[in-house]
Amino acid sequence: MVVFLGDPTANLHSLHAETGKDVAAAVTHMLAVPLANTIQKQQTAASPKPSKASASNSERTKATVLSSLLVALLACCAAGLLRLHRPQTLDLCKDWCSARNLMGGPYPQCVEGCLKEPSVVHYMGWLEASRDDAPRASGNSSDIIFGIWFSQGDRGAEGHDGHQFAGPNLAFASALQKSHPGCRIVILSDQDARDETWRMADGQQLEVFRMTIDKSKLGRNAYANYYQYLAQIAFMRNLTRQGLDASFNIVFMDMDILVVDSIAEVFSGADYDYALSISDATTMPINLGVQFIRKGRYEGAIEFLCGVINVYPFHETFVAGQIALGDYVELRNNERAVYATQTAAVREARACKQAGNSTVCFLTCLRYNYCHTDESCCTDAARLPISLQSFDELQRARPKMLHFVGHRKPALNLVHRAFMKGGREAAYAMWSVLPHTEAAYQLLKPFLEQHAM
Repeated sequence: MVVFLGDPTANLHSLHAETGKDVAAAVTHMLAVPLANTIQKQQTAASPKPSKASASNSERTKATVLSSLLVALLACCAAGLLRLHRPQTLDLCKDWCSARNLMGGPYPQCVEGCLKEPSVVHYMGWLEASRDDAPRASGNSSDIIFGIWFSQGDRGAEGHDGHQFAGPNLAFASALQKSHPGCRIVILSDQDARDETWRMADGQQLEVFRMTIDKSKLGRNAYANYYQYLAQIAFMRNLTRQGLDASFNIVFMDMDILVVDSIAEVFSGADYDYALSISDATTMPINLGVQFIRKGRYEGAIEFLCGVINVYPFHETFVAGQIALGDYVELRNNERAVYATQTAAVREARACKQAGNSTVCFLTCLRYNYCHTDESCCTDAARLPISLQSFDELQRARPKMLHFVGHRKPALNLVHRAFMKGGREAAYAMWSVLPHTEAAYQLLKPFLEQHAM
């Protein structure tokens, strides 16, 4: 194993000669030490030395907190017993939560979440068992189109987070070329899209599909996803007119996603018109950052999107498109249905149902749209107590699409750089040593900005 000393930025150049686990271990060592030092300095600076009196108060506070946790645990257990009438389920959840590294939440919260969906204790085993059916990229991916939406409206840009990046970040494109050699990458945009915006650092020009929209309405508002859906429909109709509807599978995705392994298996097996990732966020179970359409099924996909548009809530915010999706597939605010669908997607690789005349399948976000945060993307300890945090957990579950939502975006370039140097395992190594909370990212923002270049 290579051990890095000195400046982590300079050390990145040494990754050129490394591959596989050596890179993963090297990247972890390279970042973990500076991150730990940075966090420790921030905490030391922010924490005054306690006096004897405050130490005594601290002990009383600890006792109070422990007492509160015990009360919460007893209440949780009682509620579980009353609801389930299965003491063995309670014991299963208690044992499972006791054995876990509870970085994502305290023990009572873990037990409560487990009692809501006891099958969660099997998720990791199911994910590990199915990873052999999820092959890495081999050969050519020329039958896959990755479509990315971006538009600059009069009220702001959509498809890119202006609070985190000055302009569109093209890291997703080079990652796709590495994980899916030969694939087509198409930017879906408005009538004024400029080619130079989509020119990669090595001079490659990304393909741009333009559609005329009313830019006076567009910003980070309800119209963002509305025009995105219209652009996706127009793009599929354009391919159909060219006689290519049976030639290409399509992945519509956000540009703050890094695809670190082949997703070719999504387009095999049971037929469907549309596939989406499912999370355990009952108020927003569908994140439209990832959408799949099979070749030969464009007509059903277009009909599905038209159904979503028919229930589109224009009075909502920029998440209106996700609300419409959740409502149209009858999952939003239906906790039992959401948990059952997520469990089936993990256990069986996909869970399918009819939405109108279209067949829609749901894939678990733990592999096809993974982010660990309290935002409506994938996991949250306040819901189901499952997340992929350690390098070992990531290796076992094999998430393929890493989504840098919200406050996680500053880490995108760092993980991208690791992936380009050392592949999927290096990306996991980097991901595993990063924090999850917004507060932690605020503390580490200068570090991330310095070492992501």
